[in-house]
Amino acid sequence: MSQLMRTLRGSSVGLFLAAAPLPTAAAQQVVSPADSVRARVVAALPIGAWVRLESGAYHASGTIVERDGTTPRIRVTGGEHQVLEVREIETIWIQRGRATKAGMRTGALTGAVIGTVLGLVGGSVWCETGCGGARARGGVGGLAIGAGVGALVGAAVGTALPRWERLLP
Repeated sequence: MSQLMRTLRGSSVGLFLAAAPLPTAAAQQVVSPADSVRARVVAALPIGAWVRLESGAYHASGTIVERDGTTPRIRVTGGEHQVLEVREIETIWIQRGRATKAGMRTGALTGAVIGTVLGLVGGSVWCETGCGGARARGGVGGLAIGAGVGALVGAAVGTALPRWERLLP
């Protein structure tokens, strides 16, 4: 091989090595897709939101006080603050109001079923002979009264219960 060819080959290898980027600390840090999803969800949590954060056997419930980037600091019941690393968080729940409507629907359905059964039984028991449709009237009346009372009771119970929305996973 000629001297000229050796010089060119050595120069090209040197140029290639000079142009190749050196690994940096950021390039060495591998971020998994799950960590980036967690980080986005945590970054979207509003300050003051009531949350439940779960990590294996550890559960924390409280109010988001502040965020340092994607690291939330929450005030748990009792007044103390806890800082959680994003990688540790497996499940995130956020409170989204009260379960009033869901309680009302459940109560109305339950009350309608119970009221209909009681109305049918009551209509047949209280009418001895020749009442012509007493069971049907009792069933319809029981349906209406049971649904109304059930909806009121269900709404009252639902108002006392928080409604949670699962954000992660």
